[in-house]
Amino acid sequence: MCLAFVASQAVAIEPLIIKRGSGWSAGGIVGTYAKKAEHSINTGQRIEIRSKACISACTYFALSPYTCALPETRFKFHAPQRALLAFAGIPGAVHQPSLKIMVDDFNMMRPAIIPGYPALGDWFLENAGKLTGPFFRVLTGADMNRIYGLALCDEEDA
Repeated sequence: MCLAFVASQAVAIEPLIIKRGSGWSAGGIVGTYAKKAEHSINTGQRIEIRSKACISACTYFALSPYTCALPETRFKFHAPQRALLAFAGIPGAVHQPSLKIMVDDFNMMRPAIIPGYPALGDWFLENAGKLTGPFFRVLTGADMNRIYGLALCDEEDA
């Protein structure tokens, strides 16, 4: 009887804190970040972006409605590229299949809340969809909040 009671209790999920040195803020393989964002969406796990920058694949975390960021966080967007070239620091060709998936995902999960602004995927395609290597287009956490409704993290928890 006691085991049934314990098993039925909801288990609290610890938030994923994105900060310098956490291994998540600098980007990486898009699929890894997409799976983590999907896990957050499916479980309600909070993702707190508390770093000065959220670079490349890290921007995928903005898709979860359970994500917050600091107003000063700089979301740095660029097109997906072949991993081998990217990790070698060589600007590569845009990986078109991944680009289409990212644009579709960004549009579905982050439409603009201000009339006249493009959804995040359309903004991404127009502004960063051809950029590779060390080149980025930047939106701050405050921009993401104002235009796309991304929650802002409490400052006192920083």
